[in-house]
Amino acid sequence: LAELDIASALQTSEINFGPMTKKRYEVLIDQALRDIQDNPSRTGVTNLAKFGPKLQKRLGELAEKNTQGILTSAERAEYDEYLAASRLINVLKAMARVHLAKSAS
Repeated sequence: LAELDIASALQTSEINFGPMTKKRYEVLIDQALRDIQDNPSRTGVTNLAKFGPKLQKRLGELAEKNTQGILTSAERAEYDEYLAASRLINVLKAMARVHLAKSAS
């Protein structure tokens, strides 16, 4: 069921935002699932998902430009996509924790 939800979210992302956004989300979701696999008992949800070093660097650049008020419209869209993906990853992590907690009961 979760796989269908992810597939649906990716398809919707591609339709609404294009194939590059879908690819970004695929990478982010893959990282989130690896994080869960590495430590399924982790507690709490952080404000932002932890991205790999390359994505984290880019997000930092965009965040700094956002703070300075100098994001281009394309950068704003990219930054918003990362933030939306982060929220999606956090939801998926929370869902996984709930599922694991139910399975352990």
